[in-house]
Amino acid sequence: MGGKADNMEISGTAKINKSAQNAANLGQELWWDNRYQNDYDSAGSKKENGKTYTSFLLKSKTAGCDNSGESACVNSKGSWDSSSCECTCPSKMVLQNGVCLGTFKPEVINVGVLVNCHYCPGDFDGRKKCGTAGANPNHCYHGWDFNASQGCCTACTGIRINSFEFYKGGYLELSPKADTAAARYLWWKNGTLIGGKMYRYSGGSMPDCYGSDYQSICDNNCKTGDSSCSYKCLISMSHNGCSNGTYNYSGGACGKSCNNASGTGKVLTCVANN
Repeated sequence: MGGKADNMEISGTAKINKSAQNAANLGQELWWDNRYQNDYDSAGSKKENGKTYTSFLLKSKTAGCDNSGESACVNSKGSWDSSSCECTCPSKMVLQNGVCLGTFKPEVINVGVLVNCHYCPGDFDGRKKCGTAGANPNHCYHGWDFNASQGCCTACTGIRINSFEFYKGGYLELSPKADTAAARYLWWKNGTLIGGKMYRYSGGSMPDCYGSDYQSICDNNCKTGDSSCSYKCLISMSHNGCSNGTYNYSGGACGKSCNNASGTGKVLTCVANN
């Protein structure tokens, strides 16, 4: 009984024309209701001797929305629409549980590779023993497969790679720089260590990147909303092994010791997107 119409007239009672309505209300989802049909007492019960009515009330089908989420939205850099009670986040953020959270984007950095042919893991390369306080599980050593007191240089039997360390900036320094037989390549200078890989010995290493969809890698390994992401993976590495050979060393078993060498590589990092 009753229906949606542009114009409606109830003879001798009411007349509504669409043209007379406020333009701001046009286009809204409206319907006609015959809800109030009887007289009721204060308890909400129908009065026994009350009158019966046919009353058509114009109602909106769109219920009011809940604006309680506005504060959380705005405080997390979102924009709040009070008419729809919806939160819109900046393009580089995502909406999660009513809050705008930061995401991370991939950034590929060029690194210098120290090809470690001289030192045992942990002597100088920022590694700690796996499982100990502060140890990075992707940059640590176990220690059961070498004797640090005996050293890990194999100059007398054929020099071999022990591990790799990755540096942002800097270079492998020749020291002392004098053109003497004692000149040696051991230390990386003016760079920031960002990780490494074990080679001859066991321990934790920076993982290789799986695939070339770097955004997905960051999405899968970083926690949305955190201020930073520590995840890194190795894209590529190029080197020529222990190409610097040995240097003269009177304390060595065969009068020689192992030089370190260098290479290049690319590492994927994930940086804040907002």
